Amino acid sequence: MANHQDAFYSGYEVGNFVALADSDDPSDDRYHVAEIISNADNRIRLRNYATTSTNINNATWQPLFQHRDGRYRRGGRKSKHWDYVVDEIDAESETDFPYIRHHQLRLLDSGRLTAKSKLQLRKSGLKHHVLGRSFP
Repeated sequence: MANHQDAFYSGYEVGNFVALADSDDPSDDRYHVAEIISNADNRIRLRNYATTSTNINNATWQPLFQHRDGRYRRGGRKSKHWDYVVDEIDAESETDFPYIRHHQLRLLDSGRLTAKSKLQLRKSGLKHHVLGRSFP
């Protein structure tokens, strides 16, 4: 499903998760997990999640935050100095769309991806970002 033409569809629902790349370059094989927080007027807003685990089987995903001074952390609460890392994509733009590499991921209450989601990502050849190693 990664970079698949069928992935360009209108079924992006608030609360669903996607694999989101940093660029539209097809050779960029790293992704963050991102939650769809709004989808209106052909604009999809995505809240990025991060993990510190290199092993996808043990990876626990939590919201990614950025401090005003540029530092990143995962988990915790939004505050005066820490804000969610949010991206916005134009759902009708062929240049913005390739940022979404996989759609319909599922996250368990524990913060881990479901077995089916991990399998689909492995088959696609994508690798997850690891906070403090491959990102930032």
